[in-house]
Amino acid sequence: MKQSVLQTEYRTLEFLLWCISNQVNDNKGLFYAKLLEMYHSNDMQCYTNPIESPRNYLRVLSGKSESFFLKQPKKLDLNLTIVNEAKIYTVFESLEEIKRFLPQMVSFFSEFNVIVTKYYPIENLYQAFSRKEKPNAPIGYRENIAFSIGKTLSLIHETLSSHVTRHEFNYRFPNNIPRVTISKLISDDHFFDSINNKNSLDYSLVEFSNFNNPTLKNLILEFSKLWNNDDFIHFDLATRNMIYWEDKVIFLDWEMCGWGDRIWDVVCCLNSILDTIYIDSSLIVNADVNTSSPKYTQAINMIYQFLIGYFGEKELTIHLAKIEVYWMIYYLKVIVQSESYFSKVSQTLNCFLPKNEPIC
Repeated sequence: MKQSVLQTEYRTLEFLLWCISNQVNDNKGLFYAKLLEMYHSNDMQCYTNPIESPRNYLRVLSGKSESFFLKQPKKLDLNLTIVNEAKIYTVFESLEEIKRFLPQMVSFFSEFNVIVTKYYPIENLYQAFSRKEKPNAPIGYRENIAFSIGKTLSLIHETLSSHVTRHEFNYRFPNNIPRVTISKLISDDHFFDSINNKNSLDYSLVEFSNFNNPTLKNLILEFSKLWNNDDFIHFDLATRNMIYWEDKVIFLDWEMCGWGDRIWDVVCCLNSILDTIYIDSSLIVNADVNTSSPKYTQAINMIYQFLIGYFGEKELTIHLAKIEVYWMIYYLKVIVQSESYFSKVSQTLNCFLPKNEPIC
């Protein structure tokens, strides 16, 4: 029962009272000391963060001019194996060069599976970007943040990939698309074997009538050849998982982190910027891109600044073809449904990727 401690108000209270009454050990003493001060004050509060999904079981604890997040990490399986978020915080603590861009953990309580982190009283970037330009914001405010996202993400990728040990974290296939085993699609012969023996696939594709389409097949094969597991990445990057605090971007929600391809994180960021500024992802097959729209200009400028921040101008052109393939794969669940959907998504995404020739 303790494993669902933050799921109800009663369990949250049980956790807080347990912390107070047990006088937790030294490595959790900072949180205990602050909690005790709050407990003896008249302004202690614990409430659900209104901007977060209830699935995260995220609470805010405040009092005595201090605030914390209490978060319940997700589980991988029925054996209640904690996903990577609890482990990654121990890595963060040893990396001074990137700690300022990541959540600061105060304590992890394995007894209750509760992570306590520093509270950042600021809206996430999805909320900030989806509003009209702030009245007092300087020109290029959003573009500057997009550049910061790219530059910071590049630093985090480089640092984590060289410091994280491979045995501690899983290799993950992109987590939001059909889980077709890449190795089973590496050759044409094996591809058709998989088509004829759908039970051998990790994800059933029986429902997709367009799976035999040559264009789609070539896209999946190209993706399978490009994908690598050489980078340590976030795997769930979106503007809802970022905040802008004291002129820096902070990346939140590291539950899905693991070994993969850094271009997947790049594409997740690109899509989130597009989704927030211009096109709802769920409506992409019905979207008509208006290149004279101010929102279009805003979106392509932010995307370009993000890419320049991540790659730099000289390196960007080298990676554009791979980005295009990965971005299409991001929409695999959509593009497998019909040839027209494939063409529509491809046309739309190409309107937002920088090219040497005029866009669209």
